Parts: sequence; C-alpha cells; structure tokens
Amino acid sequence: MECEDPASGSSTVDTSRCSSLADQQKNIIDQVVSSEGVHFKSQQIGDPELQDTEKRKIVEDVLNRSHGLFLSKFGQHLCQEHLEFFSKPNEAEQYEVDFYLRQLRKNLKKKASKMCIKNRRFDALKKMVTEGTYFSEEEMRKRNPLLYEQLVGQYLSEEEKRMREEIDTSNITIVNLLMEQMDREDLEKLKKTQEEDEDCAEEEEDTSDEEEESANKTKPTPSSISKVTPAEKKILWGEMGGVKKEAPIGRANWIKSTCELGAKASSSNEISDEERSLLFDEFRNNMFENFLQGKDSDFDYSKVDCNPELDDIETMNQDAEDKYFDSETPETGSVRNMDVDSEEDEFEKFMSQVRSEERTNHITSGIKHLNSDLGDSL
Repeated sequence: MECEDPASGSSTVDTSRCSSLADQQKNIIDQVVSSEGVHFKSQQIGDPELQDTEKRKIVEDVLNRSHGLFLSKFGQHLCQEHLEFFSKPNEAEQYEVDFYLRQLRKNLKKKASKMCIKNRRFDALKKMVTEGTYFSEEEMRKRNPLLYEQLVGQYLSEEEKRMREEIDTSNITIVNLLMEQMDREDLEKLKKTQEEDEDCAEEEEDTSDEEEESANKTKPTPSSISKVTPAEKKILWGEMGGVKKEAPIGRANWIKSTCELGAKASSSNEISDEERSLLFDEFRNNMFENFLQGKDSDFDYSKVDCNPELDDIETMNQDAEDKYFDSETPETGSVRNMDVDSEEDEFEKFMSQVRSEERTNHITSGIKHLNSDLGDSL
C-alpha cells in the first residue's frame, strides 16, 4: 500500500513509514504550538489571541507548503529529534533546507551543551522544590523506597508510621481505594527489586575482594603491605539494618558525618531529632543528585533540557560581558558554574536556603499552634 511522503511528495512510501512520518509531523506541530514566544502571523493591536486550533492550522499549512520556510519561521522551537523529519527534502528545497538544518543543529548543540543542561535542570529543581510536589517526602519515597527506609523510615515513631500509612478519606471511592492499593503494591515491588539488586552488587563486591585478597597472599610485594582494597576506599552509609550501601555521589561536607551517623544508627533506632534531620537531608540530597544526573526514569527531561526559559539570562549576559572585556582570558565554553567549586557553592547555598525555610515554617507552625491553644484557654 502506498501513500504520499510529506518530505518529498512522492508516492512510494509504505503504510508503516507513512504512519511514522505522520506521527513525527504531529509531534513537530505539537512542539511549535506549545512553545512560548512563537510568531504565528502578524496581528494588529486589539486582535483576539489565536486559539490552539488556529495555531495548529497555520503551522501545519506552512509545514506542508515548504520545509525551508517552516524551518526559517519555526525551526528555533524544535528539538534535535525533530530535525530528522527534514533530513530528506525534495530537490527544489535541498540547498535551503540543508542550510537551516546546519544552523539549527549548531544552535541546538550550543544550547544543549552539558553545562547548559545542568544549569537548566538545577533551575528546574529549585522551582519544583518551591512548588513542593515532585520533591515532597512522599513522592521521593515512591521513587526510592529502599533508600528512604534506610535513612528515614526506620527511625520514624509508631505514630508517624501510622499517619504515613493512613488513607485519605476526604474523597474516598472504590476507584481511589483500588488505585491506592495498586500504588502500595508497586512501592513494595520496587523496594524488593532494589533490595535484590543491592544484594547482588554486594555479593559481586565480596567476590572481587576475596579474589584480590587471595592474589595478594600468593604474590606478596612491598607495595601490597600497605595496599588499600577497593572496598576500603568506598564510603559506606554504615550498617543499615544489616545492609551496606555505597554512598552516592553527594556533597563532600555531608558524607563523613552521615556515614558516622549511619554506623551509630545501626545499633539503635533511637536517634535525636538533629540526627534524623541530617539523615533526611542526605536522603533528599541523593534524590536531588538523581534528578540532576538524569536518573529519574519516569521524568520527561526533554521539557527541561530543551526549555530556554530556564536559562539564567542575567548570568549569561554577565559572562558575555566578562569575555568581551577580558579578551586575554581563554574561552572555556561554559555558560556558568565555571568550575566544580563554584557549582558546589551554589548547591550549598540552595540547600542552606531550603533548610532555613523549613526551620522558619516549623517555628511559624509552632507559634500558630501556641496562639490557638491560648485562644482556646481564654
């Protein structure tokens, strides 16, 4: 079966390819229509805002009329994956399309550089922390239930555990109950899978250590006397419920104290509020790191990595001025966070701000509760 190829106008494309091209075209149109700052057509002051259906019609008409014109008008709003659709233009547009594709790929490469993506993710993280949903305690627990249990869950009081497991009865229905049960089952399955993966990694580590230790015994050398094994080099949380967990890549000033606390907490579930706060900080820090490193498998990173609205325009302009007035300094090609130390400092400032806001909210809540008690007594 044949259909017309949108890219070339020929009628030699099979149904499956035609369907694929149609899906690509729909994704491209959706991308442009949902983007901010798109100029669809000239309008006079006072003209009503275009509806989404009108925007789609304009974009689709331009796309079907000319790929070169489409790339010149809307290309800046596309991502790298969308450009493949235009890789086989008809001969009449070959030069024009190739020109715009080169320019767009060059711009996308610059925009989507490693540092640019890191900056955008960090800005998105700060925004989501403020919104309080994605990085709420419950949502973070759902994404990594095993680490949550090791660092936070096992130190909760019975009352706190009971409150955590309570079902919201304000809008209870059969469907809600079923969904809640499914979520809990999925959480347990994920936790079990994480435990199995951790046990396998620990077994492999032990086997590797034994083999190296055996090799060192059979072939002793002067350097092997003071040699430190890979296992000893690794930073551990400590004996958390009989499970050793290698510390993730985290911020250096938290690791030592957290590891010492992990060893202490392993012997008793009775720890101070300050120690619980420190462990929760490390759990949250780990979740922040996972997000920044692109490890949240269910998160659509394209909405962040391809979103120029998350760029720190003020800092970028300042960097551009610095480069202009300091021409003798070699360009490094980074947008901001010029080195690891400055990146660490920015993250530390952010974490200090988060903890400060939490303390303020806690004090405010306490004052409100005290005023309520005084009002009741009067």
